[in-house]
Amino acid sequence: MAGSDDWDAEKMFELYLHDYLMKRKMHKTAAIFRNEANLGETHVDVVSPEGFLHEWWSMFYDVYASRQLGSQPAKEGGPVKMRIPSTIPQAAMNRHRPGQLPEDCLRRLAETFNPNLGPLDLNKPSFPMSAAVGSSHPQQQTHKRAQIQDISMEETTTTDPILYGTPEAELSIGSSYDAGFTFEEVITLQCSNGLSCCHFSSDGELLATAGNIRKVLIWDMETYGSVSTSEGHTHLITDLRFRPSSTLFATSSLDKTVTIWDAARPNKPLYKFLGHVQQVMSLDFHPQKLDLLCSCDQDNEIRLWNIKNYSCTRVSKGATKQVRFQPQFGKILATVERNIINLIDVETDSVQFYLKGHVKDILSICWDASGKYIASVSEDSARVWSAMSGGKCIHERLSSNGKKFQSCTFHPGYSQLLIIGGDQSLELWDPTENTKTCSVPAHDGLIAALADSPQTGMVASACHDDCVKLWK
Repeated sequence: MAGSDDWDAEKMFELYLHDYLMKRKMHKTAAIFRNEANLGETHVDVVSPEGFLHEWWSMFYDVYASRQLGSQPAKEGGPVKMRIPSTIPQAAMNRHRPGQLPEDCLRRLAETFNPNLGPLDLNKPSFPMSAAVGSSHPQQQTHKRAQIQDISMEETTTTDPILYGTPEAELSIGSSYDAGFTFEEVITLQCSNGLSCCHFSSDGELLATAGNIRKVLIWDMETYGSVSTSEGHTHLITDLRFRPSSTLFATSSLDKTVTIWDAARPNKPLYKFLGHVQQVMSLDFHPQKLDLLCSCDQDNEIRLWNIKNYSCTRVSKGATKQVRFQPQFGKILATVERNIINLIDVETDSVQFYLKGHVKDILSICWDASGKYIASVSEDSARVWSAMSGGKCIHERLSSNGKKFQSCTFHPGYSQLLIIGGDQSLELWDPTENTKTCSVPAHDGLIAALADSPQTGMVASACHDDCVKLWK
């Protein structure tokens, strides 16, 4: 990754080691180490199924390999094994509910995601043809690290596949999916006047939704009751994001403002940021620098705000639609500028890579839990990009049968499964096999936004039909 020369390996190792000591309940040792290593209040919460050393080595090697780019001659090689994360699936629900994937679709998914599979034979595609399915219904912080699985790749070019990825047909994944995988509607929450955005709190206990009504509804995920904020904007709310590990959240609006709220005291906003001269389209909190908030407007302007000092700390260009920080470390900011994704180094404010390929304007982007892959959707296509390989597009899916894509998120329990929101339906797509999809009837309108909670395994879909649905 460009800019990796500024990556402080020693400091990151100390953070990981401190987290290891804390998780082993060696609190006195951790306190002494924190003081001697000068760690301050910075904390990295790492949940790694395969252990601390594997986690550290995986991240270190990515940076090491990136630094070798240009300093080593390219050479041909045999099969290469690469590892990417895939979280452990939760226990499946057995009861059929409205919106549940039927048995035929589940069987096809299960055949693909056999937990006993090793690296797959690249010459024998393992994915069956897609199956459109029906429904009986008419209508940040990341706390869970992914379990590591093998990808077997045949190197066919002179570039390092770890850095540049491989052509679509050559990438196959052995995952931890099991035969009990289900995806079903849990509940429908009725809202009003159309929804444009939604987001879960870090602990998954709260869901915030907003749109045309200029207020935010905050839902309790245990009781499904809701409270409303006051009317803090004068126009439609375009985006909202919870601050990591907090009840604070921020909203952006067509009224050209950014507003800070506390879900624990939603009766009035805490602060309103002024400065944008055009409609504010998106915002996001940094995953570690918790006082750092980023926003963008229709005039291509990006602003960084310090919510503790109530100040704007930087103004730059490069986003017209959406901004999303890289999960966990926040070194990279992904921004949408019409049909291009910019990967911007947060510290230097320099564009590291331009992700080009979409013909139409990009409507939504999302990072996977590891911060190595980005998904994007435009009206007519969905793409997955590798941030660790120079921003190369490694998978693409075109919309079919006149369906229009609008939103996307990675499944919180199956990190390789991309959920795409479109016109009335959700599409479950395994990017490693373009013919492997399942379509789930979900709403009566365009699904404007999707959100996921790694803590609870829940997915939320917000739609123009005035309701938000929860899936699991």
